Amino acid sequence: MKRKEIITSGVLILIFSLTFVSPANAATNWGFEIDENYVYELNKLTVFETPLAFEFKDEARLRIVFNDFNDTGYSYTVYNETHLLAETSTVFLPTEVESETLVLPQGLPIALPLAIGEISDYMEYFGLIINQTVSMIVLDDFVENITDYMDLTYLNVYSVYDTNFLSANLDLFAPTVNASILTELLGEMDSGAIPISIPTNITDFKLNATLAFDATTGLFDHLTIKIRSISTDEFNYVDNFNADVEYELYKPEETEPTTTVSYAWIVPIAVVVIFASSLFTRKRK
Repeated sequence: MKRKEIITSGVLILIFSLTFVSPANAATNWGFEIDENYVYELNKLTVFETPLAFEFKDEARLRIVFNDFNDTGYSYTVYNETHLLAETSTVFLPTEVESETLVLPQGLPIALPLAIGEISDYMEYFGLIINQTVSMIVLDDFVENITDYMDLTYLNVYSVYDTNFLSANLDLFAPTVNASILTELLGEMDSGAIPISIPTNITDFKLNATLAFDATTGLFDHLTIKIRSISTDEFNYVDNFNADVEYELYKPEETEPTTTVSYAWIVPIAVVVIFASSLFTRKRK
């Protein structure tokens, strides 16, 4: 698996998997554009306070193009810098979750509908589902799997919905961590490709992840991951083991509109003035 897939896909799949939904019979409102290029970039990657994003920026850059959509979902194509990576689709269908029917995405939700079926505000609806993770079977599976890597003592999944974003948030804490999970997450960083070695003794491990969708368009906007922990090496040297990731939709910088002054009005006014003054001169003669 490539480094970019490990870094971005792992937490994406984790948080996405905590959310499901299904439509009724009414029009669906999508906020994205067909055939538009939506480019996602790795803007920040630091480990031990060392900036590393430049090492992965090109291969982590992905371009998404939506090909088509209907009342239940959409199809899209994923490109990297040089070629096509995948052609796939996502649908939003009724799904039974513990005797409750929810409208959930089947496939990776690169974009959420703004409205679907009888759900007039799907972003709010989706946020409420994220907040109901106590009843999510997937969360139980996640906790069961992650305990192989860490002594998990705190886990919280919740959403925040405002005028800018719908954010899915994951917070966890573990007093001790098996370093193999970080080795997998950080890929080749521990194999000599980059001079960063993963410590084998990690304690006080805190992870905060946020996955945000644009509240206006429904598009996946950004993913941020923050790791704060303490490491001890083989010589009993203690240091802060921190890591930060920021992966987000590229947005061109907005430039202030330049004000251009038009002097086109001078010409007709000058003609009028010259013509009037010539008549006045003739009259006086």
